[in-house]
Amino acid sequence: TYSSEGHDLLRVIQALERVDGLERLRISSIEPTTVSEAVVEWMATSSKLCPYLHVPIQSGDDQVLQRMKRHYTRAAFAAFVEGVVRRVPHVCLGTDVMVGFPGEDEAAFRNTRTLLADLPLAYLHVFSYSERPHTYAQRYADTVPPAVAQERSRILRELSGRKKATFYRQFIGQTVRV
Repeated sequence: TYSSEGHDLLRVIQALERVDGLERLRISSIEPTTVSEAVVEWMATSSKLCPYLHVPIQSGDDQVLQRMKRHYTRAAFAAFVEGVVRRVPHVCLGTDVMVGFPGEDEAAFRNTRTLLADLPLAYLHVFSYSERPHTYAQRYADTVPPAVAQERSRILRELSGRKKATFYRQFIGQTVRV
């Protein structure tokens, strides 16, 4: 959402690309709702902006997302990811996902696992919910037992390993700039 004196994120990226000696730029940890189509279009043709985005989903279940006060739905996240991949075919897309958020029942976890398995993501950073003082989530009584959260974390880490291997395999036999 950067904006200063009429300059948005794309204008900053374009200005940075003109800096002598700067060969690569990479965008990381940015909300999916803040990545403009113009940035994705620029990424598709830029020789310096890496085809990479790390966009957190946190959960693939709409009720859990709502409880987390996220401003997107699972369908909106999926549409965003699929749109980026259509425009930037070899993009490396990573995400953060949290397991064990209060209210995450088996159905909610299954929604998350299924969505993440179906999306063309290259990797997942998996975190377990931990209570923090003075947060809204601390008020929820329907906590997830730690052993359940650990098992869900293991399942998603294994999924991440498979997705990473699939992403890497597409480059076998190719020479790419890194």
